[in-house]
Amino acid sequence: MIEYHSKEGAPGSYFSCPSGLGTMSTTFCSELHKKSRTKEFILEHKRKECRFCPLGAKHSGDPSAVMGSRLYGALLCARCERHANRLVGGVVCVSCYNRRRENLLGLNAKGNPLKLIRKYHKATLLLVNEENVVSLRQIDDVMSTSEAVVSVLLKEEKAVMFGWVGNGALISAE
Repeated sequence: MIEYHSKEGAPGSYFSCPSGLGTMSTTFCSELHKKSRTKEFILEHKRKECRFCPLGAKHSGDPSAVMGSRLYGALLCARCERHANRLVGGVVCVSCYNRRRENLLGLNAKGNPLKLIRKYHKATLLLVNEENVVSLRQIDDVMSTSEAVVSVLLKEEKAVMFGWVGNGALISAE
Protein backbone atom coordinates (compact mmCIF):
# COMPACT_ATOMS: atom_id res chain seq x y z
CA MET A 1 0.00 0.00 0.00
CA ILE A 2 1.40 3.36 -1.03
CA GLU A 3 1.28 6.05 1.62
CA TYR A 4 1.09 9.64 0.43
CA HIS A 5 2.23 12.62 2.46
CA SER A 6 2.90 16.31 2.03
CA LYS A 7 6.13 18.22 2.48
CA GLU A 8 6.23 21.48 4.31
CA GLY A 9 6.72 24.36 1.89
CA ALA A 10 6.34 22.17 -1.19
CA PRO A 11 3.13 21.80 -3.20
CA GLY A 12 1.66 18.45 -4.14
CA SER A 13 1.53 14.96 -2.75
CA TYR A 14 4.64 12.81 -2.17
CA PHE A 15 5.29 9.09 -1.78
CA SER A 16 8.17 6.62 -1.57
CA CYS A 17 8.72 5.01 -4.99
CA PRO A 18 8.36 1.20 -4.82
CA SER A 19 11.09 0.85 -7.48
CA GLY A 20 13.60 2.45 -5.13
CA LEU A 21 13.92 5.80 -6.87
CA GLY A 22 13.35 7.63 -3.58
CA THR A 23 10.68 10.04 -2.44
CA MET A 24 9.00 11.93 -5.26
CA SER A 25 5.91 13.91 -6.06
CA THR A 26 3.04 12.37 -7.97
CA THR A 27 3.60 15.00 -10.69
CA PHE A 28 7.25 14.02 -11.13
CA CYS A 29 6.28 10.33 -11.16
CA SER A 30 3.76 11.05 -13.91
CA GLU A 31 6.39 12.92 -15.95
CA LEU A 32 8.90 10.05 -15.58
CA HIS A 33 6.29 7.52 -16.66
CA LYS A 34 5.35 9.54 -19.77
CA LYS A 35 9.01 10.15 -20.73
CA SER A 36 9.85 6.46 -20.26
CA ARG A 37 7.30 5.60 -22.96
CA THR A 38 8.87 7.82 -25.64
CA LYS A 39 10.70 6.18 -28.53
CA GLU A 40 14.02 7.74 -27.44
CA PHE A 41 13.82 6.28 -23.93
CA ILE A 42 12.71 2.86 -25.21
CA LEU A 43 15.56 2.61 -27.72
CA GLU A 44 18.14 3.78 -25.16
CA HIS A 45 16.71 1.45 -22.47
CA LYS A 46 16.15 4.33 -20.05
CA ARG A 47 13.70 4.16 -17.15
CA LYS A 48 12.37 0.64 -17.76
CA GLU A 49 11.18 0.54 -14.16
CA CYS A 50 8.97 3.58 -14.85
CA ARG A 51 7.69 2.33 -18.21
CA PHE A 52 6.06 -0.73 -16.68
CA CYS A 53 4.98 0.84 -13.39
CA PRO A 54 1.22 0.73 -12.73
CA LEU A 55 1.63 3.50 -10.14
CA GLY A 56 3.22 5.80 -12.74
CA ALA A 57 0.36 5.01 -15.12
CA LYS A 58 -2.13 5.86 -12.39
CA HIS A 59 -0.37 9.16 -11.59
CA SER A 60 -0.31 10.08 -15.29
CA GLY A 61 -4.09 9.64 -15.39
CA ASP A 62 -4.12 6.60 -17.69
CA PRO A 63 -4.08 3.31 -15.77
CA SER A 64 -4.30 1.41 -19.06
CA ALA A 65 -1.00 3.01 -20.15
CA VAL A 66 1.08 0.24 -18.61
CA MET A 67 2.82 -1.63 -21.38
CA GLY A 68 1.82 -5.23 -21.49
CA SER A 69 5.02 -6.83 -22.71
CA ARG A 70 8.49 -6.21 -21.37
CA LEU A 71 9.73 -7.24 -24.79
CA TYR A 72 8.04 -4.23 -26.43
CA GLY A 73 10.73 -2.21 -28.15
CA ALA A 74 13.52 -4.55 -27.01
CA LEU A 75 16.46 -5.15 -29.34
CA LEU A 76 15.92 -8.90 -29.39
CA CYS A 77 15.75 -11.03 -32.52
CA ALA A 78 12.53 -13.08 -32.54
CA ARG A 79 14.20 -15.88 -34.56
CA CYS A 80 17.58 -16.46 -32.87
CA GLU A 81 16.61 -14.72 -29.59
CA ARG A 82 19.91 -12.84 -29.38
CA HIS A 83 20.48 -9.16 -28.65
CA ALA A 84 20.85 -7.11 -31.83
CA ASN A 85 21.83 -3.50 -32.46
CA ARG A 86 19.45 -3.34 -35.40
CA LEU A 87 16.27 -5.24 -36.24
CA VAL A 88 14.78 -5.54 -39.71
CA GLY A 89 11.07 -4.82 -39.48
CA GLY A 90 11.50 -4.52 -35.72
CA VAL A 91 11.53 -8.33 -35.46
CA VAL A 92 14.62 -10.11 -36.85
CA CYS A 93 18.33 -9.29 -36.73
CA VAL A 94 20.28 -8.57 -39.90
CA SER A 95 21.92 -12.00 -39.81
CA CYS A 96 18.59 -13.87 -39.66
CA TYR A 97 17.17 -11.59 -42.35
CA ASN A 98 20.13 -12.40 -44.62
CA ARG A 99 19.74 -16.16 -43.99
CA ARG A 100 16.06 -15.92 -44.94
CA ARG A 101 16.93 -13.97 -48.10
CA GLU A 102 19.57 -16.53 -49.09
CA ASN A 103 17.04 -19.29 -48.49
CA LEU A 104 14.52 -17.61 -50.82
CA LEU A 105 17.14 -17.29 -53.55
CA GLY A 106 18.59 -20.77 -52.97
CA LEU A 107 22.07 -19.24 -53.05
CA ASN A 108 24.46 -18.14 -50.34
CA ALA A 109 26.14 -14.71 -50.26
CA LYS A 110 28.91 -15.96 -52.59
CA GLY A 111 26.39 -17.25 -55.14
CA ASN A 112 26.87 -20.94 -54.36
CA PRO A 113 23.85 -23.26 -53.96
CA LEU A 114 22.70 -23.82 -50.39
CA LYS A 115 23.40 -27.20 -48.80
CA LEU A 116 20.56 -26.79 -46.31
CA ILE A 117 17.16 -25.39 -47.22
CA ARG A 118 15.21 -24.25 -44.17
CA LYS A 119 11.45 -24.59 -43.90
CA TYR A 120 9.51 -21.44 -43.13
CA HIS A 121 5.77 -21.35 -42.66
CA LYS A 122 2.86 -19.01 -41.98
CA ALA A 123 1.47 -18.90 -38.48
CA THR A 124 -1.90 -17.77 -37.17
CA LEU A 125 -2.11 -16.55 -33.59
CA LEU A 126 -5.28 -15.80 -31.68
CA LEU A 127 -4.83 -12.63 -29.61
CA VAL A 128 -7.01 -11.28 -26.83
CA ASN A 129 -6.30 -7.67 -25.83
CA GLU A 130 -7.06 -5.81 -22.58
CA GLU A 131 -10.61 -5.01 -23.74
CA ASN A 132 -11.23 -8.74 -24.40
CA VAL A 133 -11.33 -8.15 -28.15
CA VAL A 134 -10.32 -11.31 -29.99
CA SER A 135 -8.35 -11.08 -33.22
CA LEU A 136 -6.34 -13.39 -35.44
CA ARG A 137 -2.85 -12.35 -36.47
CA GLN A 138 -1.16 -14.05 -39.39
CA ILE A 139 2.64 -14.00 -39.37
CA ASP A 140 4.52 -15.04 -42.48
CA ASP A 141 7.88 -16.78 -42.67
CA VAL A 142 8.42 -18.08 -39.14
CA MET A 143 10.42 -21.12 -38.10
CA SER A 144 8.88 -21.80 -34.68
CA THR A 145 6.00 -21.05 -32.35
CA SER A 146 8.23 -19.03 -30.05
CA GLU A 147 9.37 -16.85 -32.95
CA ALA A 148 5.75 -16.02 -33.81
CA VAL A 149 4.88 -15.19 -30.19
CA VAL A 150 8.04 -13.11 -29.62
CA SER A 151 7.49 -11.20 -32.87
CA VAL A 152 4.02 -10.18 -31.63
CA LEU A 153 5.31 -9.21 -28.17
CA LEU A 154 8.09 -7.05 -29.68
CA LYS A 155 5.50 -4.91 -31.46
CA GLU A 156 2.48 -4.96 -29.12
CA GLU A 157 2.47 -1.99 -26.78
CA LYS A 158 -0.60 -3.03 -24.79
CA ALA A 159 -1.08 -6.23 -22.83
CA VAL A 160 -2.08 -9.20 -24.94
CA MET A 161 -2.96 -12.83 -24.22
CA PHE A 162 -2.62 -15.73 -26.62
CA GLY A 163 -5.58 -18.05 -27.07
CA TRP A 164 -6.24 -21.39 -28.68
CA VAL A 165 -6.89 -21.77 -32.39
CA GLY A 166 -8.99 -24.57 -33.88
CA ASN A 167 -7.81 -28.01 -32.85
CA GLY A 168 -6.29 -26.98 -29.51
CA ALA A 169 -3.05 -25.56 -30.89
CA LEU A 170 -1.75 -22.16 -29.85
CA ILE A 171 -0.55 -21.63 -33.37
CA SER A 172 -1.54 -23.22 -36.64
CA ALA A 173 1.14 -23.76 -39.24
CA GLU A 174 0.41 -23.79 -42.96
